[in-house]
Amino acid sequence: MGTEERLIVVAEVEREHMPGRKGAAPVSDIVAAARRAVAEQHAVTLHELVLIKTGHLLRTTSGKVQRRATRQAYLEGTLPRVDI
Repeated sequence: MGTEERLIVVAEVEREHMPGRKGAAPVSDIVAAARRAVAEQHAVTLHELVLIKTGHLLRTTSGKVQRRATRQAYLEGTLPRVDI
């Protein structure tokens, strides 16, 4: 059985842009814009865009993104999504 790589982007959403807030873009519009931008700029397909609350991206004490821990949280379904 082969393994397929997929591009998944986890992005924090600032409070004023949270889905459901007055003036905020619909999640479908945000996802569509992200897919277009990734395809145009990098010539790859975005498999999934995961929107999370600001301040919930896993970071080290020095502020670096913890990519492996974020990947694991994604796989476990424990990221605090705002698009659901």
